[in-house]
Amino acid sequence: MKKYFVVIYILFLLFGIIYTKPQKDVNLAKSNCKISLENLLGCNKLGKDILALNIYGSLNAILFSIPARILTLTILMFTILSVYTLGNFCLIIMDSISSVFLSIPSFLLGLIILFTFGKSIFIFFVAIFLMDWANAYQTYIAKLNEVKSSNYVKASLILGGSKFFIFKKHILLELLSISKILFLTGIPSVIMTLSILSFLGIDFGTDYFGEGLGEQISFSKDYFYSSPFSLLSPILGILFLVLIFSL
Repeated sequence: MKKYFVVIYILFLLFGIIYTKPQKDVNLAKSNCKISLENLLGCNKLGKDILALNIYGSLNAILFSIPARILTLTILMFTILSVYTLGNFCLIIMDSISSVFLSIPSFLLGLIILFTFGKSIFIFFVAIFLMDWANAYQTYIAKLNEVKSSNYVKASLILGGSKFFIFKKHILLELLSISKILFLTGIPSVIMTLSILSFLGIDFGTDYFGEGLGEQISFSKDYFYSSPFSLLSPILGILFLVLIFSL
């Protein structure tokens, strides 16, 4: 049942990409236009097709959240390798740093990074990493400690295997086994972060996809009674994206 739901949503996105186009231009002549074959959900106050805004806003969130999560997990893989090969001193330092990051409100940290260093795409990925890495790091470390205490790792050390060899042959496989879970469970939080940033006016990809889902909510909340779909559509878009990756 879950797979069918995911397939239906993918088909919905493909249909929208084929049937509509990114809404980057204002068309006041179609302001609050009614539902029709041309505009299946009508238009918002600026004359932009609501369905197209939903489709490309969702696509924007997917195309930014997936690379951001992959980047976070990839960096953490190299971090865990360093922690294991360099020994307890490095482990103590990284554990202390991760504890500090866990105690800091992550979203506030992201906003500070973005407003301090600029709103470029590079700074955005840095902010997402700093907001997101500590929880995944703790999970990886717990798995590392579990594998380190296993008999086959102890046997490899006794037989003269180097730490890099043991990491490559034993530990890495175990870390990869939980990476899929960390990837899928982390995507919804990145999507929510993107949506909140978009709501606050920090948006990426608007030149190609139009407004993000959060920005659509921010703009449409004052026009709910004249154009209810313009507010409900991005809200449902965020909920469905979170649900899809949660499934």
